[in-house]
Amino acid sequence: MDFSYLTSIIDWALIGKTATVLITVCAVITLIYTFIRLIRSTKKLVEKRGTLIRERKLDEIGREIKQLSTSLNLFVDGLAEAPPKIRDPYSHGLKAFKEWRLAEARDYFVQALEETKDYSLQTEIHLALGKVLTKLADFEGAYEHYEKALKTTEYTGDDLTKSWALNGLGIIKYHFGDYNEALNYYEEGLNLAEKVKDDNARGANIGNIGVILMDQGKLDEAYGKFKEAMGIDRTLGDIAGVASELGNIGIVYSKKRDLDSALENFKESLRLYRTVSDPIGEAANLANIGIILTYKGDLDKAEKSYLEGLEISRRVGNILGEGITLSNLGLLYLEKKDVNKALKYLNMALSKTEKVKASYEVKRIKKGLAQAQALLKEKNLKIKNL
Repeated sequence: MDFSYLTSIIDWALIGKTATVLITVCAVITLIYTFIRLIRSTKKLVEKRGTLIRERKLDEIGREIKQLSTSLNLFVDGLAEAPPKIRDPYSHGLKAFKEWRLAEARDYFVQALEETKDYSLQTEIHLALGKVLTKLADFEGAYEHYEKALKTTEYTGDDLTKSWALNGLGIIKYHFGDYNEALNYYEEGLNLAEKVKDDNARGANIGNIGVILMDQGKLDEAYGKFKEAMGIDRTLGDIAGVASELGNIGIVYSKKRDLDSALENFKESLRLYRTVSDPIGEAANLANIGIILTYKGDLDKAEKSYLEGLEISRRVGNILGEGITLSNLGLLYLEKKDVNKALKYLNMALSKTEKVKASYEVKRIKKGLAQAQALLKEKNLKIKNL
């Protein structure tokens, strides 16, 4: 549910209701032709590089969209009953958040938090900070605030708020690669949402459970969860939530190698995110569209899609989304035989992803760098022997 990117996804990601898959080389004639055309060295090197790029692409389809599942619908408009010294910075933070001035929103929420001793107000602000920090890819900071929000519900007895805090903790555990813990949080959050009969929280947890099922290879079950969550979103009029689930369904299709259906879902998800002015969701879908276009062999259109998403991620300060897109571009340039450009973008990607401790992404980038360096070495040897 919307990552969010989530990531959202980068979730991308994040972030309204906010993966790793190993695959073998498929006998897809278009892709084989592309790889053979690009590298005319040894068969072993071609196969190794082809496997890396294809694993990476499908993996990132998941990572970007799931990132979007971090968007939680938790904000109370301005905490109307709070004293001005709390309400005013909180309201400024909410406005900044809605305008995607994320670092500014974080600072305002911190200011509001420092002024209150009330557990109910603290809970709302901790949840707001968890959401903003997730979008900023500060996952450790986000986890700390979600934990504090959960702790305060022991004093307030607010099961709905507890459900959202559990959902947030599940999202962060997912980013850390603790999938079983993430699932436990989602299931507990779902039980509470059903107890208090809140469809918004129920849909968020159902969607995120679907993400876990998808990672487990249970694609049909995951698809069912995404459709269920999307139905809830449609009933609530939650456009960003619908967009997130369309993206998740696109991932399912991509894993089933139905690239046309995947592309169709990503494009519709992109359209809806643009409708609600969600730049992180927009950037994530541009990245996923680029991945599918690369699979289809349309490298120029893929590059254009990546670059558009990269500009958006940089504008809103989405470091993880920026790093993932830089990595996608690096691999694309590798396919274009532009090894120097590939190395440039992969190194930039490594710097960004190491900064936010995205270990799954760092591993993929290092593999890409190894392949690019091997190709560069081979190229230099050929020049030397001329």
